[in-house]
Order: sequence, then structure tokens, then C-alpha cells
Amino acid sequence: MHRSVLFLAANAAACNPPYGFPEAGAGMVACTVGKAYVKCTSASGGGCLCISDDPTQCPGCGASNGFTCTNSCSPGSLGVSCGGPGPNGPSYQSLPTGCTNIGYTPGGVELACCPCGTQ
Repeated sequence: MHRSVLFLAANAAACNPPYGFPEAGAGMVACTVGKAYVKCTSASGGGCLCISDDPTQCPGCGASNGFTCTNSCSPGSLGVSCGGPGPNGPSYQSLPTGCTNIGYTPGGVELACCPCGTQ
């Protein structure tokens, strides 16, 4: 399940929803956050990527349809995606300090793993 949230500050259960991230700010598009950044691949070479609360699958990609999935973030970290097409689009929330960038999509979305409790 994908989860887009306006992050709530100072959440004591930082590895569980709503994850304790800073608020996105007025008029900004919030980052997407989940318990995992999941990469799924099939024997034929196909695959998918997602931010998910289920580290074993992405929507449409999982063991039931021939995919092997892994969480790219370490234990105690969350999968996060921030940003989007620009520069004439909406304003996007930036990754908080302390996150580790793991790549970008062609559309300009930054992918990262962030320690639980990142403020």
C-alpha cells in the first residue's frame, strides 16, 4: 500500500505511521513515505519499484505473480520519495537532513532511505 501523508512532527512511534517526519508546509506536496523502498524483479527481467508498508511486494508485483522483492532500506529506516517534475509544477517537500539518496526517477522524484525519527 502506498502512503502519502503530510508528516506530523515529533511522533514517538517514528517507524510506524505517521512516521514522525516534518510537516510539508502550506501549499507544498508532501513526500511519500512507507516502511520500505521495495524493488521487485522477475526471472524475465521485468520489475517494479515502490514505497510501501509491505516490504514483500509492490502493487501488482509480488511472489504470487512471479516477482522476488527486497527492501532497499536498512532496518530502522523508512522508504521515502520526494519531488516531481519542475520547474513550473507545484512546490514539493524536500528530503529532511540525514536521509540517504538512492536515486531519481526520470520525472525528477528523489528516492531515499531515512532513519526512523528523522526531523
